[in-house]
This record gives sequence, structure tokens and C-alpha cells, in this order.
Amino acid sequence: QEAENFRSFRHVMGDTLKDCCYVLGTATCLLAAYDLLSAALARGPNVSWQEIEAPLFSMRSMGAKVDLNDDKAVPKIMDLIPSLPAHPRVRYAALLIISRYTEWISRHPEYIPYQLQYISTGFEDSDTEVNAAAGQALKYLCQDCRRVSPVSRLIRALWIQVS
Repeated sequence: QEAENFRSFRHVMGDTLKDCCYVLGTATCLLAAYDLLSAALARGPNVSWQEIEAPLFSMRSMGAKVDLNDDKAVPKIMDLIPSLPAHPRVRYAALLIISRYTEWISRHPEYIPYQLQYISTGFEDSDTEVNAAAGQALKYLCQDCRRVSPVSRLIRALWIQVS
């Protein structure tokens, strides 16, 4: 029951964050979450995984409202993902962000190699939820980026394997 209540709370929070994006602008909201995440990471190894996962969750929720041409907030988030701690809950959250932002990534193909590398690492994790999130991220990356040059042949091949 406690887990279900928490999921319900997160669903409501996600809707609230999307409303904030509508009122304040998605870039402003994403940068606020990015700043929280950066501050947590700056504290080093003493930071709890929850302090990292919470802003990642908010970034995922707000991803539904992201401007596909954003060049302020989303690049900072994409640049930060590969340097996140390898904790399973953090990796799971980051993989779900990649899943949510694949349409943006398709318009910024320079991020495809880094995201593919991060996704591949997710398949090596011993946590089955991380594996599933990696599968979802790969599926959406292949789906949304399969026509992007110069990696289109690779993406098409991966899409065929995932489908």
C-alpha cells in the first residue's frame, strides 16, 4: 500500500510539474531541476541516491513539454547523464529520461553515440528494472532516430532487432 501511495504521489507531482512548465516555461523548470541535481552531485560521494533521483524524475516528467529545438536546458541534461553515479535507481531514472527525450535527440544527433553507450551500459546492470529501462530507451531511440544521418544505418539495424 505504501508503494502504491508513493506511485500515486509521483503521478500527481508529474502532472504538477507539467503545469509548471506551461506557466513558467519548460526551459526555466528544467534548469531549476538541473541546478538541484548539479548541487547534489557537487557534494560528492556523500550524496544519497534519492537526492539525485528526485531531480531526474522531475526532468523525466517535464520531458513531455520539452521544446524539440531547446538549446539551453536539454543539452545540459544530456551532457550530465553520462557522468551520473552508477547506482541502479539513478541509472533507471536516467534511462527513462533518454526514453522521454528521444525526439529531441533525433534533432540533435550529436548526442546519439553518447546515449547509445549509456543505454548499452544499462543492459549490463544486474538490476532487471534497469535492463527494462535500457530496452525501452533503445526502442524509442531507434524509433525516433532511425532516419538521422550519419548513424541512420546503425539505428535502422538496431530498430529491426528491437521490433
